[in-house]
Amino acid sequence: MRNEIRKDPILGDLSIVTSYIAKECIFCQKLKAIQVEDSLKVVELDLITHPQRVKGKKGSMLAHGWTEAIVEGIHDERFSSFSVERIQRILKLLVNRFSELRKRKGVEFIGAFKDSSTHPATIIFTLPILPKRVERELKAIEAQKISLGECPYCEKKCKFMENELMKVCIAHAPQSTIHLMAYTKKHIDSFCKLKDEDLFYMAEMIKNISLLIERAGFEFYLVFHEKPKSARDYHIWIEFISKRFIDPLSTCYGISFSLDEKGLKKVIHGTG
Repeated sequence: MRNEIRKDPILGDLSIVTSYIAKECIFCQKLKAIQVEDSLKVVELDLITHPQRVKGKKGSMLAHGWTEAIVEGIHDERFSSFSVERIQRILKLLVNRFSELRKRKGVEFIGAFKDSSTHPATIIFTLPILPKRVERELKAIEAQKISLGECPYCEKKCKFMENELMKVCIAHAPQSTIHLMAYTKKHIDSFCKLKDEDLFYMAEMIKNISLLIERAGFEFYLVFHEKPKSARDYHIWIEFISKRFIDPLSTCYGISFSLDEKGLKKVIHGTG
């Protein structure tokens, strides 16, 4: 499988295209582990391999991208059934991978998300350039800081749910039936700066919200927003968004994931 990162020649939006059509759960396959912590396993996926080229109409640029996954349990386990301590261990490993990936040459952006309806795993990916949606977020944050005199996420009053570390808001302009944003109460610009106690309270909040959404009858995406390498400042946050017709890469990062010409022919002609 050979995937590409493509850049729209007019709008500049990013797409990851592939000819691969999955026939079984990728996390149930025997994937080589690059790191093992207790019952958790980090594997490298062939979503974006390195080195890679960002392709546009007028040529391409050499880029570096990595995609990993933290495989957190067996296929039929529910993430919402995990204990707070188990989620804390997952977060600790996630932070470890963020820290490691940030050191690699050509990495500008790191994203991570999980799908509550599939094999419990958190997918981590890097890009050599910022997605347009993230660029807009950074510019909007800077404008709001000038207007408010402080970080808009620090200023935001959230009354939906809170604990010692986090406050949770219902999205003002929701992108799905359930759309929640969880911010740290204090200004923290990277998940890599969270301490063990912080990770416990973050795990506690993730557990509580996961149960809440599941009891409402929805599957959901959990999305981590980490500071881009070139950003002067940032305020980390976590997004919970119910799944119905929602794609986390597109909705939360502004990146499309689709079949390339070869993969599309397989679907049309039934040869996949």
